[in-house]
Amino acid sequence: MPSGRYSTHTAAPAKWAETRAEVEDALQSAERAALTCDGGTSRATEAYVTFTAHSTDKGWERKRYVLQTRLMNESHTGAHMAPALKLTAVARLLAKVRRISASFHRSTTAADALKRKQRMLEPPPPKLITHAAVRWRSAYETRSRFLQQQPAVCAALLPPEVRKSVSDICTLTETDVTNAEEVVQALKPMLAAASIMCEEKNPTISVIAPLQAQLLGDTVGATEDPPLVREIKNTTHQDLSKRYDSAEEKNNLDVSSALHPRFKLCSSCHHKSYAFLHYNLQTCVFTSSELPDIEYIYSKYFNKIEVNRFNSTVGKFVGYTEFGIYNAERFNNDPAVLARWRAQKERVCKPNIETEYRKTLDKTAEPSVRLTSVTPPGGRHPAMLMCSVYNFYPKYISVTWLRDGQPVTSDVTSTDELANGDWYYQIHSYLEYTPRSGEKITCMVEHASFPSPKKVDWNTSMPQSDRNKIAIGASGLLLGLIFVSLSVPDAFLRYCLDTCVFTSSELPEIEYIGSQYFNKIEDIRFNSTVGKWVGYTDHGIRNAELWNNDPTEMAHMRAQKERYCKPNIETWFQDVLDKTAEPSVRLTSVRPHSGRHPAMLMCSVYNFYPKYISVTWLRDGQPVTSDVTSTDELANGDWYYQIHSHLEYTPRSGEKITCMVEHASFPSPKKVDWNPSMSQSDRNKIATGASGLLLGWILSLAGLIYYKRKARGRVLVPTS
Repeated sequence: MPSGRYSTHTAAPAKWAETRAEVEDALQSAERAALTCDGGTSRATEAYVTFTAHSTDKGWERKRYVLQTRLMNESHTGAHMAPALKLTAVARLLAKVRRISASFHRSTTAADALKRKQRMLEPPPPKLITHAAVRWRSAYETRSRFLQQQPAVCAALLPPEVRKSVSDICTLTETDVTNAEEVVQALKPMLAAASIMCEEKNPTISVIAPLQAQLLGDTVGATEDPPLVREIKNTTHQDLSKRYDSAEEKNNLDVSSALHPRFKLCSSCHHKSYAFLHYNLQTCVFTSSELPDIEYIYSKYFNKIEVNRFNSTVGKFVGYTEFGIYNAERFNNDPAVLARWRAQKERVCKPNIETEYRKTLDKTAEPSVRLTSVTPPGGRHPAMLMCSVYNFYPKYISVTWLRDGQPVTSDVTSTDELANGDWYYQIHSYLEYTPRSGEKITCMVEHASFPSPKKVDWNTSMPQSDRNKIAIGASGLLLGLIFVSLSVPDAFLRYCLDTCVFTSSELPEIEYIGSQYFNKIEDIRFNSTVGKWVGYTDHGIRNAELWNNDPTEMAHMRAQKERYCKPNIETWFQDVLDKTAEPSVRLTSVRPHSGRHPAMLMCSVYNFYPKYISVTWLRDGQPVTSDVTSTDELANGDWYYQIHSHLEYTPRSGEKITCMVEHASFPSPKKVDWNPSMSQSDRNKIATGASGLLLGWILSLAGLIYYKRKARGRVLVPTS
């Protein structure tokens, strides 16, 4: 065994020097380091302060080094640490409780009497403690334990021998006990916050904004709170509101919280939504397997913003953002990069087209056709028909109007093929006409999914429900064979979709997905979480087995997350982090579905991005949870979304009903109040009618007065 002198003068200094050298080397090699300090008080009431350095090594492992711990005899409480504890009523109460608790620590007789009384309580409560005057948790624990042991404390102080040993002890009055209960109630939110911070193994600033938001909400004084609780809450709320009040501090805290996975959907933590999608879109557009009929397009996107694009027809990269223009110039000046991308048409597209023709050429979706009568917008013709074609794929389609079997070209208007957002399309064609007796009007639809054109006749003699279901195919076998050959589409889409889904730039929070499609059929997919290829068609399953047995291919794909996604995320965060689309909100009255309530309101929110949104109903400022139904976030098909929320209710006189919308594009929730009065157009019509009526009465009265005056001056002359 080494001697004490050797340990003190030789071993300990040598170990200290060795450790110091290791820490210095680690901190010098770290790109960044953070310093924190914390104070503590020993059981002997000696104050200490500890300084700690934090850094990350090359393997992204977090390191912590305690640099120094020393006595701190100076005052270090701070004037602003616990202002609510310094309220007169609270401070006086805390002093009394602290004095009683301390007396049991000083007197062995009193402590023994208290222990005997405590054993009679079920379950036995924890021992009494004294508190630090400026610590929330300490103050709460002291009062909470004292209230639990109030019966035992009172009983322990009754014997004369105890009163003699602690003759200067004071006791709590009934008012003091009530106040202590109220203080414990008011300090509960602070205890929860302290517990969360203490349970953090590796605390970061990401927790500050959510905690502050929660505490600010919990410390708003309510009218039903006792006066002392309300005073504590208001004082605490005012103090917390002054913390982190600069715009820069708030933004840093919001971003830190948003980038942490557990806070990414926390609506009260920050004003922006920070979940993003980066992807590359590789597209092969072709009409045959010959190279001149193939076009290769490679695009890079972040959310809905296209960053840059390579087109085999153009033969170079083109940038669409500042970051994209910079990269396009860099890529175009590198002959090796351009040579590789110019070869993609032949290397990626051509080898697969023949196989994909065989596997997916006949993949189509047959549309439904509906023929209805609508009100014509103009006065050229008294009638209008609308032919609506829904849910077809591929996109190419022909809609023709026939009158008595002859094509109609005039007075016909059509929409483009409209994307539903789910790979399907719809189109609407309109015919304005003047009806003729006995004529036959037909909407003819030609599509790749039909072996022959589909014809729907307009029959005015049948009910609307029956007319919508009629579809007449009247072509012969020869005509059918001709249209089969004409209606097969001659353009197909083959593309690869590389997707990076992430909530921060840390590798564990990034997922790479590489998918290959032909038209709308996913052929095969690689997912970095799964770690291998998975096939979904015969061709895809065969390729998945082939590639999964190729170590070079697997190593290449497994490295995509770190090689392809991670290096760009930081730049993409800076360029497109704040891209949002602010929704429009419309509040209308609709007919209720059931008889539970006589009225219903609908809150419609249109054209917002990103998808995540919250719609809440308020009645006189209070949230409504019952009799509320909402749709999901519905995709428009153009990256934007819409949502509709319905409230069934029984109107009350003088109440205020509000639709509150929270979205990443709003700095604060948007509130739209329901105004049951008439619309502006209706009020204008009534005002115009009333003015006309008043003017009519005035003119009539003036005419009557004029007639009376003329009649008074008239003389009747008799004639023979």
